[in-house]
Amino acid sequence: MPQDYNAGFKEILSRLAPDKKKELYARMHSLPAEEREGFIRDFVQKYDARKTHQAKPAPQGKAPKKKKVHERPSEPAVKKVKPEKQHKPEKPAKPVKVPKKADRSELKKTEEEIKPSDKKENKSPLLSKIIVGILIALLGAGAIAITAINNHEDISKLLSIIRGETQAVETAATENEYKIAASLAVQTSATAAETEAATPAPTPTPIEIKADAPDLTGLVIVIDPGHQAETDETEESLFPGATVGKPRCTSGAVGVDINTREYEVTLEIALAAKAYLEACGASVILTRETNDVNLSNQERADIAVAASPDIFIRIHADSVPDSEVSGVIAYVPETGSYVDSDKKLADSLGTLVAEAQGIDYLGCFATNAYTGLNYADSVKSVQLVVGFLSNSEDEARLNDDANTYEIAAAIAEFCGEL
Repeated sequence: MPQDYNAGFKEILSRLAPDKKKELYARMHSLPAEEREGFIRDFVQKYDARKTHQAKPAPQGKAPKKKKVHERPSEPAVKKVKPEKQHKPEKPAKPVKVPKKADRSELKKTEEEIKPSDKKENKSPLLSKIIVGILIALLGAGAIAITAINNHEDISKLLSIIRGETQAVETAATENEYKIAASLAVQTSATAAETEAATPAPTPTPIEIKADAPDLTGLVIVIDPGHQAETDETEESLFPGATVGKPRCTSGAVGVDINTREYEVTLEIALAAKAYLEACGASVILTRETNDVNLSNQERADIAVAASPDIFIRIHADSVPDSEVSGVIAYVPETGSYVDSDKKLADSLGTLVAEAQGIDYLGCFATNAYTGLNYADSVKSVQLVVGFLSNSEDEARLNDDANTYEIAAAIAEFCGEL
């Protein structure tokens, strides 16, 4: 989606009342991730159309003011500068001047007059320049590859420094170098991903529970760490009997600052919660215990329903176009046996988790946008968004082990109220 829709969306939000702004966020979050961009586009276009309809029409016979601005683009500044004179290269100094009409014999004679010592002096600087150029090229190539791995956006700036340019390089040659460096980065990332996939998930260490931790003996709790390492685009139905399909499972959101992966965050929180809840006496089932799985949202719901749990909790960390959005939000199925009770449970869980992190609770919303909830509406189900990876502070908080522990303790406190 073009950038101007996001900018227009933020501008419209800045003029809305807090309650309207919150309502709009809730509506957007209730949509599937792939439909949010279209929602933003339609909302901005509809808003702009309304403004145009309300605006006073221009008098007849007069051209609209906007057309006058674009009828004749100004070019004086461009015409005053002659490109061919801006970067006129200096002619290299020649030790011997040869007349334009000199024949071969005169040229040979002139060359013979040059002393051997002069030739040696002229070659030395040239050889030095060649060596220096090779070293700079090698250093530049190494630096470009390293920079690509760390941050693709810095490559153009790095090339500018190496070549002594004052502006970003926009030539075709530079674009090719960028692609090569980016390719190196992708290969390195792929190798790292393969290593991670081959490495089994670490066994969680025993967790120390708080003095006031509840006794959860006899409770059965199913936790679904949202998403997985690899997206599976194969479609499955959104809800039983639906003709509308969605991808089986995706890799989820990516952090705005340090590229935190949602599927990694959700698994870390789920593992911590499992250890804490089991230490309190509960029986806990995780739908996955590693990132290297291919498990559809419908299959995750089936695991929960088969366990007949006291509560089914889905853990997520969302991303939205507005980087200022921060907090905890909850979703429950729009249909099923526990529509009313699910909202009360979700409000209780969301409030406790938000307070544990020191952030706002944004509320609970019933929706049919999530396959994992729709297929689990026969049991008590809550989808909990613990924070937003599109917000810098939320992303940093979700990478803090102490914060993960507090989320686990808050989930245990909630389960003690069941």
